[in-house]
Amino acid sequence: MRKPILAVVTAATLVAGTIGMAAPAEARVSTGTAVVAGILGLGVGAAITSDHPHRYYNDGYYAPPPPPPAPVYYAPPPPPPAYSYEYVQRCRVVDRWDPYYDHYVRDRRCY
Repeated sequence: MRKPILAVVTAATLVAGTIGMAAPAEARVSTGTAVVAGILGLGVGAAITSDHPHRYYNDGYYAPPPPPPAPVYYAPPPPPPAYSYEYVQRCRVVDRWDPYYDHYVRDRRCY
């Protein structure tokens, strides 16, 4: 029953809008009429939308909320290795004379 009523209301709104656009503009028309029409339209729109505010939730339009996430358990970090045979790069910064800049510059040297 809602669908035919909604279709009739939509058609009436479109017809009223096209009739309102077809009216000629005159400078002597009062703006009070426009204000009253706006307030009336606001009231009709509010009445239509407040008919049943939660109809989408009750009809099952939206899915139910998801279940809460499972608890997360973290494992402790692994222990550090007892011995390491990896190459360790050692770097140091030295000042050296650069003839292009004509002063000392910092240089990074890694061994």
